[in-house]
Amino acid sequence: MDSLRPAKVADNLRMHLVAGGALPARDEQLAGLERWLATRTAQVRAPESRKVLQAYVTWRLLRRLRRFSRRRLVSQAQAHGVRAYVTQVIRLLNWLHTQDVALSACTQDLLDAWLDDYPARGPRVHSSSPGPAATATPGS
Repeated sequence: MDSLRPAKVADNLRMHLVAGGALPARDEQLAGLERWLATRTAQVRAPESRKVLQAYVTWRLLRRLRRFSRRRLVSQAQAHGVRAYVTQVIRLLNWLHTQDVALSACTQDLLDAWLDDYPARGPRVHSSSPGPAATATPGS
């Protein structure tokens, strides 16, 4: 059902099927975020960077949210925070691609240049370790 369009009609139908017991209830924020992430990560231009981001999204971000979702529904604010963060990471990865720099060759100097040129309007992206092979992680 998630692939049906228009999405609002499919969401409304799903809501009625859940209410009638034909489909199981689920965390709708999490389901919507999973669909959004699949679409957005595909927008990373460099195939290797896309693979790294998809792995990070799957094994770090979604894993944590799925575990959280077993206890409590994911909030709209949590989903928004992940979207804002991933959007920043995609901007960085695509910027690196335009600079002809592989993610594995990204240095702190390059991250600083990107942050100077494109100040974050949401979560900051920074390196998790000094030197080459910096990884984009949420700022604290």
